[in-house]
Amino acid sequence: MTTEERVERLERKLDRAERRSRVMLVAVVLSVAAVFLLCARNRTGQKSFRAQSFELNDTVQKAIRAERLELVDSTGKPRAMLFLAEDAQPALVLWDQNGKYRALLALDSFGQPVLYLRDQTGNPRASLTLDKSGQPGLALADQDGNPRVSLGVNDSGQPVLVMADQDGNPRVSLDLNDSGQPTLDLWAQNGNSAQLSIDEYGQPMLALADQNDKPRAALSIDDSGQPALKLWDQNGNTVWKAP
Repeated sequence: MTTEERVERLERKLDRAERRSRVMLVAVVLSVAAVFLLCARNRTGQKSFRAQSFELNDTVQKAIRAERLELVDSTGKPRAMLFLAEDAQPALVLWDQNGKYRALLALDSFGQPVLYLRDQTGNPRASLTLDKSGQPGLALADQDGNPRVSLGVNDSGQPVLVMADQDGNPRVSLDLNDSGQPTLDLWAQNGNSAQLSIDEYGQPMLALADQNDKPRAALSIDDSGQPALKLWDQNGNTVWKAP
């Protein structure tokens, strides 16, 4: 494969990499927002069974039937709630001693499990989910609740790691392509980017692109093992190459 052919493929990969990274981060934000709605809708308006204390005796109850089951502490504060959401999917919510919602274990509208964890200030900090196709995803947020790290498996079964800045913009992406070869993408705040990858033939390539995702420099090794360096201007014209 020639350097020109690899650069053409690089342009497509750069665009796909940034779009894929943004899609993963947007999915995290939407998932967290869905949890807010889930809990808000089910704090009131449902029949519930509230238990503060109980005594052991010889009577065995085989089942408790209720639309919502709440556990409260000695002051009457809810600490745990098991209920069915509006889409008839089960959910378990836990609160700390200060009444802060801290954890949720539930099934989403697709019937997939989700686990969300929040800190003592109420900001979402971590989530573990399966998407509608059954692929897992782990997301970590900063102290302000902004998604910063996302680790998942794509539809091809390959791992993807994305790191974002405080504004939600992807800055680092590490993944394996469909052939199992690694790709590392780096984005600067102004949009310039760098990509270090190994293609399906096992050859490495380092590419630098401007804020318009246009390749400006590429250092590669071709199929015969020979190195090549090529530079382009902002219009895509070759300004220097070797050999």
